[in-house]
This record gives sequence, C-alpha cells and structure tokens, in this order.
Amino acid sequence: MQSPFRFFSGTDTLYGWAELILSTTGGGTVTVNRWAYNDEADGSVKVGQTSDPTPAPALSTLALLAAGAFGVRRWRARRAAA
Repeated sequence: MQSPFRFFSGTDTLYGWAELILSTTGGGTVTVNRWAYNDEADGSVKVGQTSDPTPAPALSTLALLAAGAFGVRRWRARRAAA
C-alpha cells in the first residue's frame, strides 16, 4: 500500500509518500518498503517517484574534478623534478 503524507518543518510544509507492508500475523507489523519526500517548502512529490525528474549533471562534475586532480598531480611532479 502506498500512502502520501505531509509533515511540518518549522513553518514549512513538506510532502512525501511511503510504501507500507501491513501484516496481521505475530501481533501485527508495519514495514516501510520504499519512501521519498520533497525537501522544498510546499513542493510536490508524486507517489512512487523516487528521484528528482531533472537529472543532475553528475558526469560533468566528475570530469571537472578529475581534470583538477590531474592538474595538481602534474604540477607536483614538475615541482619535485625542479
């Protein structure tokens, strides 16, 4: 069962959803299988949505980080050789 919810953080209202598994055996248990929430004030999240629909530029960020590390390594090698 997927269930939407809302909660309050200070003066902001945040929304989310949770997939619950209810069992009546063994005294009854509730298991949270999957969940997600939106951490933007008054933002929305669709039930079943587990990630931001707009992809982050992760590959370009990693490429910039690798280029910087390569530059630092090359600079250190030249400095040690001098």
